[in-house]
Parts: sequence; C-alpha cells; structure tokens
Amino acid sequence: MDKASHKPRMTAIWAKVFLLIALATFCILFVILNLNVVLEPRLHLVFVRYERPGFLLVFMVTALVTLVGSALVRAGFRVARQLREAKTSSLESEIAALKDQNARGGQVRDTHTADDASPGAPANPRRGPHA
Repeated sequence: MDKASHKPRMTAIWAKVFLLIALATFCILFVILNLNVVLEPRLHLVFVRYERPGFLLVFMVTALVTLVGSALVRAGFRVARQLREAKTSSLESEIAALKDQNARGGQVRDTHTADDASPGAPANPRRGPHA
C-alpha cells in the first residue's frame, strides 16, 4: 500500500475526529451555560407538573420523547412493509400454484360439493345458477 492511497483515508478519519471533538465541545458548553437556567411558566407533562423546571430537564425529556417517538414510527413503517411483502409473496405463491396446476391440465378442486349445498342452491356458488 503506497502513501498516496493512504493519505485520503487518513484525511477523512481526522476530519471525523475533528467534527466529533467540535460536537462534544459544543454539547459540554451548552450544558455548562444552561446549568442554572429555569423556565418560568409551569410545565405540564402527562402525569407530572413542574412549577419552575430546569431548562436541561425540559431539553432532555424532549430529546428522549423525540427519540422514542421516531423509533416507534420507524418500527411501524417497517412492520407495514413486512406485512405488504408477506401478502405479496403469499399471493404470488398461490398464483404460481394455480398456474402449475393449470399447466399440468388439472382442474381446480372445488371445496363445495353437491352434498354440502342446500337444496336449490347451485353446486358451485362462484359460478352462479346458470353456469
């Protein structure tokens, strides 16, 4: 491995390290500068009421609720996609089975027989009375 191909990767690594240090410094300064800040109006959460909550408490609770909410929304989209894929694959397998059975010249078996039908009803309710 020559030095020319190694240099861009090291530059990218150092750029990420610099950005991480800058972000950590910003977060530490934010916490230090807002350590004693309180909010004047009351804060009503679902089960708790705070008279003069600290800003950092409100900020952390808001961040936590946002993270949990976004994770739940993402999980909901993932479940919906999986259900849609399962339904599609189920329909595709049924269609493939019917095509295979039709290609072999077989008839589709009717689950309703004349013995099961009520008097006067057609033997195959899917076809109608004049089929």
